[in-house]
Amino acid sequence: RIKKLSSKLLDCGTRRIKLNFDRNLKEKNIISKKELKKLITNKKICKKLTQTTSKFKHKRKTKQKNRGRHKGIGHRKGSINARKSIKFIWVQKTRLLKSYLKKYRIAKKNIEIDHKIILKKIKGNFFTSIEHLKKFIQLNKVTH
Repeated sequence: RIKKLSSKLLDCGTRRIKLNFDRNLKEKNIISKKELKKLITNKKICKKLTQTTSKFKHKRKTKQKNRGRHKGIGHRKGSINARKSIKFIWVQKTRLLKSYLKKYRIAKKNIEIDHKIILKKIKGNFFTSIEHLKKFIQLNKVTH
């Protein structure tokens, strides 16, 4: 009976209520809500916390996700673009290719094609990777 009344006061189920005193001795004395409120303020009756994932388990799972575990098709809910935007990927790739071209130019390796043409091709998403860019430069060296 005490648990039922206190669950209404604390807005939770009867299972979540913890009694910190002997039930048999004081059950007869507790009748009104005022007496229950006094016990709640004195922390004789308290609400149990809901169980959440511990920090250790959360950190362990994030480490595994960084490695690539738990990211299969069954775990995905958003579209590919929602998970990692296509534009963001394109920007990363173009920056990488442009920085490679810059290093190539600083090393003063002769390229037969003008740099501006290659930069336009990078912007137009012509190259898939740095290796593709290298092959393109080597082929144009041979032909000219």
